[in-house]
Amino acid sequence: MTQFSTLMATFGMALLLWPSTLTNAHPLMRRVENIDIQVTSNDNFCSYLPPSPGESIAQGEGNAVPFCTQQQESGTRTFPEGFIVSSHFEQKDTYVQVTGRIDPSKYGLSESDGGGQYDNKASRP
Repeated sequence: MTQFSTLMATFGMALLLWPSTLTNAHPLMRRVENIDIQVTSNDNFCSYLPPSPGESIAQGEGNAVPFCTQQQESGTRTFPEGFIVSSHFEQKDTYVQVTGRIDPSKYGLSESDGGGQYDNKASRP
């Protein structure tokens, strides 16, 4: 995997670092209304991607879509097959996180993408 893949995985999954407990997921208030995402284990977590394959991270900032390793009732999508290459779960008193590696080609992400910010403080469309 490339350095970009590691950076994107760390970036994408570290978005879930804000202080939380496993039962207190944070909604992302965007075009998709109040979808709660969770980070509960090494193989059950969510993050955000652009709404369409091949779209740049920055282009998707205003309307990022939640993707999860498992189908959720909240209307999330499932990560493409093979997108998550490895994942490592950690839980402390003030946060939970998943770090790991992705294969950007499984969603058409460019390895030269400069990244962006997918959280409730990102720029609005």
